[in-house]
Amino acid sequence: MNNFTPENQPCPSPHNENTTPEQRPPPNKTRLPKGVANAFGFSFFNALAFQIMMGPPVIIFAKSLGAGSAILGIIAAFTPLMTILQLPAANYLHKYGYQKFVLLGWGTRTIFIFFIALIPLLASLSNFSKLLLLLLSLFGFNFLRGIASTAWLPWLSALIPHHQRGKFLSLDQIFLHAGCLLSLLLSAQLLGSEGDPAEYSFIFLFSAISQLVSLWFISQIPDVRTGDVAARSAEPVPWKQMLNYTPFRNLLLFNLAFAIATGGLGVFAVEFLREAFLLGPDKVMLLSSVGYVAAMILLPVFGPICDKIGSRPMLLVGTLALSFCSLGYFSFACFHLPNLLWLVGAINFLWGATGSNFNVAMVRASMLVIPEMGRNHFFALYTVLSSLAFGVSPIFWGLALDFAGSLLSSIGVPIHRHTFFFVAASICTLLCLPLLPKISEKLPQKKDNIIR
Repeated sequence: MNNFTPENQPCPSPHNENTTPEQRPPPNKTRLPKGVANAFGFSFFNALAFQIMMGPPVIIFAKSLGAGSAILGIIAAFTPLMTILQLPAANYLHKYGYQKFVLLGWGTRTIFIFFIALIPLLASLSNFSKLLLLLLSLFGFNFLRGIASTAWLPWLSALIPHHQRGKFLSLDQIFLHAGCLLSLLLSAQLLGSEGDPAEYSFIFLFSAISQLVSLWFISQIPDVRTGDVAARSAEPVPWKQMLNYTPFRNLLLFNLAFAIATGGLGVFAVEFLREAFLLGPDKVMLLSSVGYVAAMILLPVFGPICDKIGSRPMLLVGTLALSFCSLGYFSFACFHLPNLLWLVGAINFLWGATGSNFNVAMVRASMLVIPEMGRNHFFALYTVLSSLAFGVSPIFWGLALDFAGSLLSSIGVPIHRHTFFFVAASICTLLCLPLLPKISEKLPQKKDNIIR
């Protein structure tokens, strides 16, 4: 991390306040704008927190309370489904500003993490009651996140010049994956092969404290004085015209198809390792951490490459690789392979490397095709529709997995229920490929600003 001095105020600028950093020729093409490096600190500590609240630790805890696949699917769906709140929230960005909006939302949701830390210690409650409290708390946590996240992408788009976005996003992903990796390693070390209530409580408390630290870094990222641009962006928007804007629509359709295909992979891969291999929480989280190691190794390479060759080639490689990873898990489920943990680790390595770079390419593509005029609403619509697909997908697959398990058990067929999920996910991922060539790699022109 470069030696940037944290600044509490927007950096002084000789330019007109109605211009944004992306519109100005930067004095140094290799150095990120002043104060933006604080976003990396936020990403690291925020990842320490959300990897526990939205990743394997909370999934394994819910599983220990008796949650089935459908419940796990609902937990996985909370985060993407709550982004629907971005549509009404986008109207208030210009009133409160990006920084304040994020601070209020991320700060308030921390209260729910502290409450979740108490749930394992409520010995007088049944597992069903604890699971219900966990679901309600996760709902509140993700409700507030859905509102606060409205400001994040517009804020970054206004701060980061377009020619540096691949570099910034890859660095940001490295810090994010470092936080996820450390979070999983600490969780694995503490929980061991079983995990007792006190250990789960400590892990959740660690998540809450990490979230509090992340708020300080948010407060140090320069806010953006958007002037008239923000006010125009918050005016009533013709949604139909936005969806008819071809570059935006093509990117959205690809992301929707990909979300439906892969929305449940993370949660049900964890469930499969617990069920089929009977692995303890520590081994599941260590295997999951391999993907973050891969991402940290390769993101510094692929980020600049993405800036040079564009998003489409990276999305093609990512789509093919993620389909292959699904087939890898399918082979374990279908052919009853022994517990070749090194092979699971290799698949997770490929999954983490390609998945993280796929995410960089997708975010970079969205920043590229979304015009400045109406940006807040474009990002809100894009994020909400994509996240709805990511939210519906694990719920659907969770219900299908529970049904498949009951059906296979009743007819006595010796096939693991996750077999159908992994092969279907692989096929659906490949079906996204025909949509890829339609994604635009061109910057919007003034005539493309459809919000007038």
